[in-house]
Amino acid sequence: MAAEHSSSGGSLSRLRSSAKEQRAERPDCPQLTILWQPFCDDVALEDKTRKYNQLYEEYTRTSQELQIKRTTVEAFSETIKIFEEQGQTQEKCSKEYLERFQCEVNEKEMQRILLNSERLKSRISEIHERRMKLEQELWTQALDNREIDKRMNSLKPDLMKLRKIREQYLVWLTQKGAQQKKIKNEPEDQYALMEDEHDLPHHEE
Repeated sequence: MAAEHSSSGGSLSRLRSSAKEQRAERPDCPQLTILWQPFCDDVALEDKTRKYNQLYEEYTRTSQELQIKRTTVEAFSETIKIFEEQGQTQEKCSKEYLERFQCEVNEKEMQRILLNSERLKSRISEIHERRMKLEQELWTQALDNREIDKRMNSLKPDLMKLRKIREQYLVWLTQKGAQQKKIKNEPEDQYALMEDEHDLPHHEE
């Protein structure tokens, strides 16, 4: 990330130097002149790109975590299903065993059967609780992730506008005779390469 910021800062410095060397007046378009000035002074594109990068990284990370949690919830559900089926089978077999050998079964054996049944029920209850807790975490994190997505979307218009202004200014410098090697962009980051708002990462929930 630091390398990207350094590259962006170097490109902006070369743009300013190129403009000074050419002693060029501001663009003929008043609107372009007004919009370009704050871009140069505040490095708006670099700042918004940095924010977008951070949000995108966070969105990607939390999306991966959400997928892992969804998979875990599904695994818990399958485990509960298996244990419940096992419990039903065990209960049925135990009942049949006790009915058949009621006179022969001693108290110790009966205690063992009941204990196994209680252990299985306790295990099922524990997994139920873990699944419910994970589902709550999943719901909360999904809300947070949607909020990140909204913040990313709110930056898109400014990013696209500022990038367009930069491209217009580069063309203008070229038309004014600035040497191409002095205004050539350095390798751009992943967002500067996007041609329109449809290229910007976006996810609908």
